[in-house]
Amino acid sequence: VVVWGRSDYGQANVPTGLVATEAVAGGLHCLALRPNGTVVGWGYNVVGQCNPPAGLVATQVAAGTNHSLALRPDGTVAAWGINSEGECDVPAGLTAIQVAAGGYHCLALRPDGTVAGWGYNSSGQSNPPAGLVATQVTAGGFHSLAVKKDDTVAAWGYNGYGQCDVPAGLVATQVTAGRIHSLALRADGTVAAWGYNGYGQCDVPAGLVNVVQMAAGEYHSLALRADGTVVAWGYGPFGECDVPSGLTGVLRVSAELNHSLALVAAAHCILDQKEVYAGDSATGTVKLADPAPAGGTVVTLLCDDPTVSVPARVTVPEGATTATFPVFTSSFFGAERNATIRTDYNGTATVPARLRVKATAVAAAFGAASFTGGAATQPTLTVSFNQAQTVDATFALASSDPALAVAASVTVPAGETSVNVPYTAALVATTTNATISLSYGGVPAASATVTLVPVTASLSFDRPSVFGGSTTKPGLTVTASARMRDDLTVSLSAHPALGAPATVTIPGGTTSRKIVMTTGLVAAPTTVPVAATLGGRTLDTATITLQPIRATVSFETTPLSSGASSLGFVNLTAPVAQAATISLASSDPSVTVPATVRVNANSSVVHFPITTTATGADRSVIVTATLGGVSSKATLRLLAAALIRSFTVSPTTASAGGTATLKVALGRAVTTDTVVALSSADPLVSIPATVTIPAGSLSATALATIGATATGRFVALTATLRGTSLTRNLKVTP
Repeated sequence: VVVWGRSDYGQANVPTGLVATEAVAGGLHCLALRPNGTVVGWGYNVVGQCNPPAGLVATQVAAGTNHSLALRPDGTVAAWGINSEGECDVPAGLTAIQVAAGGYHCLALRPDGTVAGWGYNSSGQSNPPAGLVATQVTAGGFHSLAVKKDDTVAAWGYNGYGQCDVPAGLVATQVTAGRIHSLALRADGTVAAWGYNGYGQCDVPAGLVNVVQMAAGEYHSLALRADGTVVAWGYGPFGECDVPSGLTGVLRVSAELNHSLALVAAAHCILDQKEVYAGDSATGTVKLADPAPAGGTVVTLLCDDPTVSVPARVTVPEGATTATFPVFTSSFFGAERNATIRTDYNGTATVPARLRVKATAVAAAFGAASFTGGAATQPTLTVSFNQAQTVDATFALASSDPALAVAASVTVPAGETSVNVPYTAALVATTTNATISLSYGGVPAASATVTLVPVTASLSFDRPSVFGGSTTKPGLTVTASARMRDDLTVSLSAHPALGAPATVTIPGGTTSRKIVMTTGLVAAPTTVPVAATLGGRTLDTATITLQPIRATVSFETTPLSSGASSLGFVNLTAPVAQAATISLASSDPSVTVPATVRVNANSSVVHFPITTTATGADRSVIVTATLGGVSSKATLRLLAAALIRSFTVSPTTASAGGTATLKVALGRAVTTDTVVALSSADPLVSIPATVTIPAGSLSATALATIGATATGRFVALTATLRGTSLTRNLKVTP
C-alpha cells in the first residue's frame, strides 16, 4: 500500500510488511484487508476507527470520516469508530454484497440490488430513491450515488453544488463521490465529473482514457489507468495530487479528505516501450512492492502472444525491488498484435504490461491498375516492407483467377525492403479482376488486385477498293491492342469474293501482321466484309469494295466493208489475276465472231477475228463481250459490198511488144485491201492475176504486157469482184 498527501496523523505511515488485497482511505485514517480477511487500520484513531472488532474476517472494507465498515463473507456488516450520527448502527438483519462509507452516513447494496442507508441524513443522503435497483453504490460527504441496472446513475442527498445533477444521457460502469463533487466512469474508459469545481476537481485532464477505476477525495480526484498508473487533479496543498514518481502496478486507488492511497501489486512488470515493430525487442522490469527476501525471489512471467517471448522466470536479488528481463518479438505480417505480459507471484493480483507489436507493414502493388492479358509487357508486382527484416521472409502466394498464374511463394531476402514477384497473365475473354494474396505462416498479409483486359485487334485494308479478280491484291493488316508474349492467332471470316485465310497469326513480340488477299470477279460494285474473332469474340470488322472488271470491245477497222475480214479487241479495265473466258456475240449473222475468247492471266487485252459476208446495204452490227456477268457492247458499222464501177484499158490500141495500163475503179472506197481478179482471153496479152485496191481507195491499176505477133487482133481483158465482171478489148497491132 502506498499513501501520499496529508499525514499529520500518520495516515501515510503504512504498517511495515503489510500485504493487502484491498486498501481504502478514510477521513484521517486508512484501512487494509489482508489476504486472510483480517483488517488493519492506521492514522487518526481518536474514536477507534482504526480498531477493527476482534475476530473480524472480511471480504471488503470502507472508511468514512471517522468511522469504518467491513463486509463479512456471510454478507453481514461490521461498523466501528464514531457513532454520533448512528453511522455504526447497522440495520438489523442486513445482508449486503457491497458497502460504502460517506462523511457521516453509510450505504449497503443488497444481493437483490436494493440499497440500505443509515447514519446522518440531514439532506436525505441515507434515503435511497424508491424502487432503486443498483449494481454499485458510493457515499460522499453528504450525498450518495448509485449505478442502476441499466447503467444510468442515480444521485440523492445534498445538492448545494450540483453534485446530484447527473449529466444528461450519462451511462456509467462505476461511480465515486467526493465531499461535494461526483465522478463516473464510462464504458469507454473516460471520466465524467460534476458538482463543486472550486479547485478544478471536476476538470478531467484532456486525453484521459483507459481508466479502470476512480476515487474522489475532499477536493481532489484520482483515476487509475489500465496500465497501473495513476492520474490526480484538483486541490493539492498537502501533496495529495502529487503521485509518487515511478508508481506503477496499482490495483486500486482510494481518496478521502487530503490524502490519496494506492494498492500496489506485490509483483508486476513494466516495459520500456509501449510498442515495437515485429522483430524488434524491448526491456521489461519486474517490480516488487517490497524488497526481495534473503536469497532473492523468483517471479514467474507469462505472455499470451506466441510472437512475443519472455523468460519463464526472473530472479530479483536479495534486498532489491527490481530486475530486468529481455522481451523479444518474432516477425509477423498483417494486423498488429497486443501482447499481455504479466507476473505470477504467489498467486497475488498483478497489473499486466501491454505491448503493442506492430506488424511489419507489407504491401503488394501492381505497377498499373490494368493491362492486357497475355501481353508481352506487364506491370511489375512488388512486395514491399516498411522496414527491412533481419531474416529472410517467405510468403505463400495465391491467385484468385487461373488467368493470373503466380509462383507458390516468394522470399524477401534479409536486409531488403522489396522484391518483384514473377507472374504470368494469360488471355482472358472478358474483363477480369484478379487478386494475388500473400500470407505468412497461414495468416493473410497483403494482396494486390489488377484488372485483366481482353486483347482486341483492329482490321484495316490498305485501300478502299480494288477490281475484283484483278492482279491488284488488297493488303489487310491485323493489329493487336498490345504486344503479345506468345503468338496470337485470330480467326477470319470473309465474303466468298475475298480469298481470306481461315486464321492469321500475329507473331509473339509484335503487334501486327499484314496479309495479302485475292479477290474474285463480281458483277456489280460489292462492299464485302471481313471479320476477326478470337474465342468466339468478335474483335473487329473491316470492309473493302470490289469493283467489277469491265470488258470494252473495239475494232481494228470500222466501218468495215461487208465481205471483208478484220480483228476485234477486248480491253479490260484491269488485268485479271487468272486466265478468264470472255463470251462474244454478234447481233447480225453477216458478222461472225468466236463464241468465246480467253484472256491470259496478268493480261488486260485480247483480240479476236471478225469475218463478214457481203451485204447489199450498210448495217450496224452489235458485238457483245461478257466477263463475269458484266457485259459491254460495241457497234460495228458494216458497209454494203463495193462493186466494179469501171474497167478501162489505156491505150485501147497497142503494138506488139508494147504495154497497156489497166484501171479498175469501184463504186466506193473500200475499208480494207480489196483484191480484184484479172484475166486475159489471149496469152498474147499477159496481165497479173489480181490487183489490190488499198483500204480507203476507189481504184487500182495493173500493167498489161503485149507479146510479139505478126497479125493484129483484139484481146478480151476481164476484171472480176464478188461475182461481178467487166470486160474490155485491147486492139493489138503487128
